[in-house]
Amino acid sequence: MIVLTQEQHDELANSEGVSVRVVDPVTNTEYVLMRADDFVKLRGFDSDFEAATESVFKRHEELLRRLA
Repeated sequence: MIVLTQEQHDELANSEGVSVRVVDPVTNTEYVLMRADDFVKLRGFDSDFEAATESVFKRHEELLRRLA
C-alpha cells in the first residue's frame, strides 16, 4: 500500500468526494485516486461485465504462460 503525500491528501480533501487524477512523472501514465468504498461499488456495478472481464484476464494470463 502507498501512503498519500500531503499534496495528494489535500487534493482529495478538496475534491468534495470526486476522484482525483494523478500522473506518474516517470512514465507519464495517468491514474485516478478514489475512495476504496466507491471503487468497490463500481466493481460490483455490473456483475456480468465483471465476470466476463475476469474471464478475459484469466485467458490472457494463461496465453502468456504458454508463450513464455
